[in-house]
Amino acid sequence: MFLFTGAPEQSGYLTAAPVPDWLGLATAGGRDAIVLGDACDVAAPGVNVVIVDSDHVQVVDPLAGPLPGVCSVTRRMHMSDVPCARNPAGLCDVAFE
Repeated sequence: MFLFTGAPEQSGYLTAAPVPDWLGLATAGGRDAIVLGDACDVAAPGVNVVIVDSDHVQVVDPLAGPLPGVCSVTRRMHMSDVPCARNPAGLCDVAFE
């Protein structure tokens, strides 16, 4: 089972999932299916995130950077060990998917 390391600036991005109310989370350690808490309206497929810790992600705006607040990960299931696509700086980046 994939465990988030909680390392500073660990990056990832959200993708669509075939199950309603679930999202995909791509990280350097693989792909998980996740459910986010109710107070996370800004999270959607196609956005980059910072992984704050094993239970929280923070949405990243492409121009403004990380948005205020965090989203709670309420459910998670590891789906694949395939790592995220990375940009030239080595960060997971949905634009390179």
